[in-house]
Amino acid sequence: MTFPKKVNLEEDNITVLKGKTLVHVELDKESKKYFQEMKFEIVFFLDGEFYAEEESGYSPYNWIWDTSQIKEGTCQPGRI
Repeated sequence: MTFPKKVNLEEDNITVLKGKTLVHVELDKESKKYFQEMKFEIVFFLDGEFYAEEESGYSPYNWIWDTSQIKEGTCQPGRI
Protein backbone atom coordinates (compact mmCIF):
# COMPACT_ATOMS: atom_id res chain seq x y z
CA MET A 1 0.00 0.00 0.00
CA THR A 2 1.36 3.38 -0.99
CA PHE A 3 0.18 6.98 -1.16
CA PRO A 4 1.40 8.11 -4.62
CA LYS A 5 0.18 11.68 -4.35
CA LYS A 6 1.69 14.37 -2.15
CA VAL A 7 2.09 13.40 1.49
CA ASN A 8 3.42 15.57 4.27
CA LEU A 9 6.07 14.26 6.62
CA GLU A 10 6.40 15.61 10.13
CA GLU A 11 9.76 15.94 11.88
CA ASP A 12 9.57 12.34 13.20
CA ASN A 13 9.18 11.06 9.60
CA ILE A 14 5.51 10.26 10.21
CA THR A 15 3.25 10.40 7.16
CA VAL A 16 0.43 12.92 7.48
CA LEU A 17 -2.53 12.59 5.11
CA LYS A 18 -4.91 15.48 4.55
CA GLY A 19 -8.06 15.84 2.47
CA LYS A 20 -8.67 13.42 -0.38
CA THR A 21 -5.75 11.03 -0.65
CA LEU A 22 -5.06 8.36 -3.28
CA VAL A 23 -4.37 4.96 -1.72
CA HIS A 24 -2.69 2.48 -4.08
CA VAL A 25 -2.79 -1.24 -3.29
CA GLU A 26 -0.83 -3.71 -5.37
CA LEU A 27 0.07 -7.35 -4.76
CA ASP A 28 3.65 -8.44 -5.31
CA LYS A 29 4.25 -10.58 -8.41
CA GLU A 30 4.54 -13.82 -6.47
CA SER A 31 1.23 -13.35 -4.61
CA LYS A 32 -0.64 -11.89 -7.56
CA LYS A 33 -0.51 -15.12 -9.59
CA TYR A 34 -2.41 -16.93 -6.80
CA PHE A 35 -4.96 -14.20 -6.14
CA GLN A 36 -5.87 -13.77 -9.83
CA GLU A 37 -7.40 -17.24 -9.79
CA MET A 38 -9.75 -16.55 -6.86
CA LYS A 39 -12.09 -13.93 -5.50
CA PHE A 40 -10.74 -11.75 -2.73
CA GLU A 41 -11.59 -8.60 -0.81
CA ILE A 42 -9.46 -5.60 0.03
CA VAL A 43 -10.15 -4.45 3.59
CA PHE A 44 -8.87 -1.28 5.22
CA PHE A 45 -8.43 -0.93 8.97
CA LEU A 46 -7.70 2.25 10.88
CA ASP A 47 -6.07 1.80 14.29
CA GLY A 48 -7.03 -1.89 14.21
CA GLU A 49 -10.72 -1.17 13.57
CA PHE A 50 -12.57 -2.02 10.35
CA TYR A 51 -12.87 1.10 8.19
CA ALA A 52 -13.73 0.23 4.56
CA GLU A 53 -13.67 -2.63 2.06
CA GLU A 54 -13.81 -3.47 -1.62
CA GLU A 55 -15.60 -6.79 -2.03
CA SER A 56 -14.37 -7.35 -5.59
CA GLY A 57 -10.64 -7.12 -5.07
CA TYR A 58 -8.20 -6.69 -7.91
CA SER A 59 -4.61 -5.58 -8.25
CA PRO A 60 -3.59 -2.89 -8.75
CA TYR A 61 -6.39 -1.10 -6.89
CA ASN A 62 -6.78 2.62 -6.25
CA TRP A 63 -9.06 4.13 -3.63
CA ILE A 64 -9.64 7.78 -2.91
CA TRP A 65 -9.80 8.21 0.85
CA ASP A 66 -11.44 11.38 2.12
CA THR A 67 -9.49 11.86 5.33
CA SER A 68 -11.52 14.94 6.28
CA GLN A 69 -13.93 12.59 8.07
CA ILE A 70 -11.16 11.29 10.35
CA LYS A 71 -10.42 13.06 13.62
CA GLU A 72 -6.92 14.55 13.48
CA GLY A 73 -4.33 12.39 15.22
CA THR A 74 -6.58 9.32 15.16
CA CYS A 75 -4.26 6.88 13.45
CA GLN A 76 -1.16 5.71 15.26
CA PRO A 77 2.04 5.31 13.19
CA GLY A 78 2.15 1.97 11.43
CA ARG A 79 -1.53 1.27 12.13
CA ILE A 80 -3.19 2.14 8.80
